[in-house]
Amino acid sequence: MSEATLLKTLRVMNFRNLAAQEVAFGEGIHLVGGANGMGKTNLLDAIYYLCLTRSHFSYGDASAIAHDTDFFRIAGRFLFGQRTENIVVRHQSRKTKIVERNGAPYDSLVEHVGLLPAVMISPSDIELVIGGPEERRRFMDQTISQYDPRYLKALITYNRVLKLRNAHLKDAGHPLRVDLTLLHAYDAQMVAPAGAIHAARVSFAETLTEEFVQLYAAIARVAEDARVEYVSKLAERPFGESLLRSRDRDALLGRTNVGPHRDDLQLLLDGEPLRKFASQGQLKTFVLAMRLAQARLLSSRQSHAPILLLDDIFDRLDPERVQHLVDLVLGEHYGQVFVTDTHQERLRQLRIEQTEAHYHEVIDGHVSTIAGGG
Repeated sequence: MSEATLLKTLRVMNFRNLAAQEVAFGEGIHLVGGANGMGKTNLLDAIYYLCLTRSHFSYGDASAIAHDTDFFRIAGRFLFGQRTENIVVRHQSRKTKIVERNGAPYDSLVEHVGLLPAVMISPSDIELVIGGPEERRRFMDQTISQYDPRYLKALITYNRVLKLRNAHLKDAGHPLRVDLTLLHAYDAQMVAPAGAIHAARVSFAETLTEEFVQLYAAIARVAEDARVEYVSKLAERPFGESLLRSRDRDALLGRTNVGPHRDDLQLLLDGEPLRKFASQGQLKTFVLAMRLAQARLLSSRQSHAPILLLDDIFDRLDPERVQHLVDLVLGEHYGQVFVTDTHQERLRQLRIEQTEAHYHEVIDGHVSTIAGGG
């Protein structure tokens, strides 16, 4: 079993609507109540920032700076067994974001990815199942990068060369003005990282699917055939050959039309595309199962279990289903789980038997701890 990743203290300043404060956390589950707009989601996103150096949402760093200020700072003290890691993320308007580990800034933010595994589930994750392929590629990339630094390196290299190749195709303006020698040089640089990306995604998809099928059945509690399948043209022929075959089309359209940047995860329910036939409940179950499968996979591939951040996921669930979901999550034995909900009373009524429970409330950006949940 993976060792727990524990956030002991969190300090924030000028981060969205959160008041400047320090909050202490213990092992177990943290149940955070508060009305909409009070700052519950921002609290979880601040933790996510410390783990992955960016927001869980598609916001830029500038949007995280509180109104009428020009910087934000987030600091966290994490515990791994007997080892402590002090992480600071700070960003000032129109300047480069800085992330420090134990007082020393990283030369590159990618060095931090994987140190503090984390998975966040929020209502916006519905885009994972109904949105475009880029959402599911981001899901694959964020997961694999947390346990495989070679994948992240290959991804960065591939995307850098892809950007150069696309820029040349677009700037040429006409197929006859494309420099084939330059295109050949770009193609040669993309083959190796594309192969590494594809191989890692194949392995990822196999494990993810196994975990997903189990979790979907456990959450849905009905007999439905839910599947996740990795779709990639790289499985059909060597990437170099695909680039050569697509060269005329690329030149005509001004962009690269084959490669890992076109991959997807196909989501199927009883053999049919999920988006076409699924109910709202089935879509939500798909999201939960995919994210919890992501957390399981990170636990199995790393020495430290991820921190699990569950933001307002109980909406429109009856009390029985809420309790069932909490029991399922706690049965996974994560060191720390954070759960937000707009209904403080619903949080207090949960039966927490497998671990210690801590209760908090957020009012106007201030996080307070409630003794015993009362």
